[in-house]
Amino acid sequence: MELDSLKLANLLHEEFAVRLIVRKGTKLHERAISQTRPYPVIDIGFRGSFDPRCVWALKKIWNDEGKAGPVIFLGASELKSIYFGLQENQICVVRHGTTKHHSKKDFFHRWLYQKVTHHVALGEHLKQNVLQIFPGPKKCHVIRPSTLLNKDLKNLETSGPPRILIFGRVMKEKGVEDGILALSKILKLGLDFKLTIQGPCDDEAYLAILKNMTKENEWEEKIQFLPGTTDVASVYQNHDLLLFPSYGEGFPNTLVEALWSGLMPIVYENTCFPEFQALGFEMEMSKDRDVNDLSIKLKDALQKWNEKKKEISSHNKNLAQLLFSPDREKQEWVKLLQNIKG
Repeated sequence: MELDSLKLANLLHEEFAVRLIVRKGTKLHERAISQTRPYPVIDIGFRGSFDPRCVWALKKIWNDEGKAGPVIFLGASELKSIYFGLQENQICVVRHGTTKHHSKKDFFHRWLYQKVTHHVALGEHLKQNVLQIFPGPKKCHVIRPSTLLNKDLKNLETSGPPRILIFGRVMKEKGVEDGILALSKILKLGLDFKLTIQGPCDDEAYLAILKNMTKENEWEEKIQFLPGTTDVASVYQNHDLLLFPSYGEGFPNTLVEALWSGLMPIVYENTCFPEFQALGFEMEMSKDRDVNDLSIKLKDALQKWNEKKKEISSHNKNLAQLLFSPDREKQEWVKLLQNIKG
């Protein structure tokens, strides 16, 4: 979420006088100052969701500008400080990228969010979540995110069995255990595949449980566990199907990147995933948290991939590169901001 601020600043700086305001010492701050930017990067040192130092620093920035322009805030954790730092009638846009579960419609949050003039959600599921959770959004727009992966990257084909990928943080909520259980049922049907589970894991005990689940003989040559990597393009290049039975997402970069790379996803029917299917992507969607149904959808996906993998890959790649292109995201933000500014 933090690094999305940098991506958005890079997209918009040619159209607007962008200033990227970051929290000092964060990953975003380090990345932003790692190279020369065509816009100023302003760092503010503060702690917690409300810190007078942040309020005073923001007021100084607006005062130096004379007339403060729109503020785009990606997230909601520091909104308390931003609220007190805003000038009278200043436009404030909050972009939402994660599903919220607790209502913000109590008296305090109604008061806090009254200065938010517009909400932007990454997808239709998140838009409905914003309308349900937040106090009376004046405007809620949908602008889907883009990906910076190279669109010309080619999948590295193999004559072997389909290569399945579970990619991202390894944790129970991502459905990794469910994926292994579903694939265990596939093994008994005699369908062939290779599985890679790749990503960081903060819980060594949970990782040990997953490895113990795959110690039976039939798994021995079919699975590999790999650590996280920043070279995500090469990971997608070397796989065919994305197994992503998450228990809930906002609008996951992993799914966007996999589709952009031509993979075929297998997911649970919850949160944002039906939206991707409605957009026209070739994918399999199981009943939510139903491992038996997930194994059936996996079998269907493997059979479809074996029959027409080139057509599926080409379709998903072409559609993703239309819907998730940086040019499209830039145009939608520019149109929104121009309309807001009048």
